Amino acid sequence: MTRGDTRVSHLMFADDVVLFGEASRDQAQVVKECLAEFCAWSGQKISNNKSSIYFSPNTNEAIAVEVCNTLGISRTNDFANYLGVPTINGKVS
Repeated sequence: MTRGDTRVSHLMFADDVVLFGEASRDQAQVVKECLAEFCAWSGQKISNNKSSIYFSPNTNEAIAVEVCNTLGISRTNDFANYLGVPTINGKVS
């Protein structure tokens, strides 16, 4: 990829999806549009109440608020496990 390209990466399992992306308004808008297209094609819906956004500790607070507002998804400070596996703290052994 070249500088300035949209970078969205993901993990998927059953009906769970973890997306990784840059914390920016533009990136949040791209994610929002992709999710809307996915919902239109699949007939599935995103549960904003069950969804959350985790930001790295060095993310600017104003940007984090803007991303959450753009996506309509709340922020979490605890992204400890995904499918029972630690995601941030410690190693998987």
